Amino acid sequence: MEYITLDDEVLREQVKSDPKLFLEEHPAPLLIDEVQYAPNLFSYIKINVDKENKNGMYWLKGSQQFHLMKNVSEIIKAYNARGITPNLYYYRDKEKNEIDLIFYKNNKLYPLEIKKTAIPKKEMIKSFSKLEKTKKEIGTGGIICFYDTLTKLDEKDYIIPVSNVINYSEPQD
Repeated sequence: MEYITLDDEVLREQVKSDPKLFLEEHPAPLLIDEVQYAPNLFSYIKINVDKENKNGMYWLKGSQQFHLMKNVSEIIKAYNARGITPNLYYYRDKEKNEIDLIFYKNNKLYPLEIKKTAIPKKEMIKSFSKLEKTKKEIGTGGIICFYDTLTKLDEKDYIIPVSNVINYSEPQD
């Protein structure tokens, strides 16, 4: 999976000027960090997801911005149109504690952090404890990153290589 950060001003300008070309030059699977800098990208992501009908094509990360929620809801609508209800959430409180991704399944919360590192640290999941106030059971969580092997981080959480998350293969001729 390719990792792109839109902190890079050159990439950010490319996305702003021609989002369709940007996605052609950086095909899925693709992790885009600081995606809030390119709200015009969401409609093209939705088009690609609708066309390919594959899960896990795009991973979007960044600081939550209210104006992006409409765009995220468009992507969720695309999944819903395919009969898939994504129980995916993002957590941020007024103290700026964040959890990048929370899956909700079978009355359990599964928290994940997505980090651009090959050296994950336990402190990166400290916000997981904030989920205790939900009174929901907290399942296995972890840090998705560029580490080489699936490794236990603590009694409940794992270091998850990004290569383990997406089983993506090119179409066979």
